[in-house]
Amino acid sequence: MTGGDSQKEFNDDRDSVLRALGDSQTPIHPPPPPQNFAPQDDLIRRFANAAQENDATTELLSDISAVPDAAAAYLRARSLPLTAVCTDEWRELSWRKSGMQAHFRAPLESDICGVSGVVAAAADCGAMSICGGETHELTVGLLPPHHIAIVREEQIRPSLSRILQTPRGGFALFCGPSRTADIEQTLTLGAHGPLSVHILIVKNGGGD
Repeated sequence: MTGGDSQKEFNDDRDSVLRALGDSQTPIHPPPPPQNFAPQDDLIRRFANAAQENDATTELLSDISAVPDAAAAYLRARSLPLTAVCTDEWRELSWRKSGMQAHFRAPLESDICGVSGVVAAAADCGAMSICGGETHELTVGLLPPHHIAIVREEQIRPSLSRILQTPRGGFALFCGPSRTADIEQTLTLGAHGPLSVHILIVKNGGGD
């Protein structure tokens, strides 16, 4: 056998081994593209769980008209006055019927509770975005010690990156009660925002 024949035989054997090894292994497929969507019911569950991890409380409502009763029940459970400063979008709800006194103005230092909507909410971390404007969304959500945030189901996005779009006017993100440990590493709640955050999640089809 000449040197050339030996080399050819070696190459043929090598190719046979490689083909055999390739046939015996599970084909490697590229990973599927990342999913940026999820069933909406799953988004609600994920958002509620993330919000609770941030020390917010959550409540699922089937209709927007249930907001005043839910707000009143939340305040009663904490022995707080049944009064709140609200953003204008909730002016048409039946606050008096629930026993609530709703004020539609910028919050005062004496206001205990603020009720506002959000622009969007992130299911992965429980963050919510609010924008400032003529209806005082920013101050209503940040100044009173207790904040009731209303989140419609269709406002829940899969991730924080999906809600970080620069809106007009002032803009803020919040995840739950304000907290800081700047002074001697002692955790303090309510130093730079609300002491408690309660989130009312309104299912789709739950009224206008």
